[in-house]
Amino acid sequence: MPSTHGGFLHGVETHWEWRAEAAIFSHAAGHSIGFCACAFAGDCKWRLQPATPSEPVQKSAVPSTKAGIAFLSSFRHTLGLNHQPASNINMKTPHFLRPLNSIAALFSLLALNSHAQINVVQKVADGVYFHEGDVKNSGHCNNGWVIFDDYVLVVDANFPSGAEVIIPKIKALTDRPVRFAFDTHHHGDHAYGNQVWANQGATIVAHVGVLEEMKKGETGLFGDKPGRWEQTAKDRPDVAASKLKAPSLLYRSGMIFDDGKHPVELLHFGVAHTQGDGWAWLPKEQILFTGDACVNGPYNYTGDANIGEWIKTLEAAKKLKPKIVCPGHGPMGGPELLDDQQAYFVALQEALKKYAGEEPAKVETAVPLIMSELKKNQRIARYVGNSLIGQVEKAFIEQGGQAFPRLGIPAK
Repeated sequence: MPSTHGGFLHGVETHWEWRAEAAIFSHAAGHSIGFCACAFAGDCKWRLQPATPSEPVQKSAVPSTKAGIAFLSSFRHTLGLNHQPASNINMKTPHFLRPLNSIAALFSLLALNSHAQINVVQKVADGVYFHEGDVKNSGHCNNGWVIFDDYVLVVDANFPSGAEVIIPKIKALTDRPVRFAFDTHHHGDHAYGNQVWANQGATIVAHVGVLEEMKKGETGLFGDKPGRWEQTAKDRPDVAASKLKAPSLLYRSGMIFDDGKHPVELLHFGVAHTQGDGWAWLPKEQILFTGDACVNGPYNYTGDANIGEWIKTLEAAKKLKPKIVCPGHGPMGGPELLDDQQAYFVALQEALKKYAGEEPAKVETAVPLIMSELKKNQRIARYVGNSLIGQVEKAFIEQGGQAFPRLGIPAK
């Protein structure tokens, strides 16, 4: 993905960056919806313009033929072959480049999927932004937002500290207030920042399953014994300094925000990462925001999941035929993210079939072998990580096995 710090899709010098502009987004009447996105519809004009060192926004590569052509034009510029004014280069496909369109698109896809830009605001379309959270050091999820005429809606509340990271970045782009924060599910890295957004005047939106899950796990909020929030607060000062707020604007099958020009649909396809996973779909732009129902890296937590149902839910999401997928963790990509996430769980289930009827301790000791087998598949190897033992245990239980004794065997 292009950035002002140099990289694959840049022009001659690192202080130039390729940008795409398309006036395809509009305001949803009475409600503003915000999501991470990285696709453009309609004709795009690409232009090369200076990016000042203080600029907080970087535009992302687009996995399309036009984005690939932009790369080739940038390459021609690097070779000194393109002497058109940098201020406005119309990217109608030149005749001599047409045979290279598919190759250019491939380059664009490679750039999109291989370059993480953590804690960087990426402008991926007019008024649409994506921010990859620092999960390794801070536990933060990804965020997205869209700026409309009157409002901003943020996708995922993050942890309180994650919300505090995002707020000034939004304010640097617009003076419009954040009116809605959409929890894709109930986990702390996606919902514990709710109160921070509420303090900004936002209403918290979620599927009804998110509230149901909170009632089960966040027992302290509902007058019972301390729950997950209280446990997390012991280790996270940002959580201890805030308070848990449940979503108050709920939907069951779907919720639509639309002014007639820019529909955004909040959807639910069934059980996956949790019982209440919400998805945000922009049908015109074919952009899908997945929360942790789809991630791009070793971030799959299965403690509240059903892997068998998760595979079915991903299949339902694939029927939307998105062009761009913005995951809950890891870099954004194309529709292959849904395919790869699904393929990983299918491979995991297949790996467990040979252990049917075995003692839990024996299966647990086989986790390093299962890890080795999964890593051989390059398509899904990036999903294999330290949480594999929990995933193997979940898949084993779903196939009729029992919980592991947790022998402390390293999965390496």
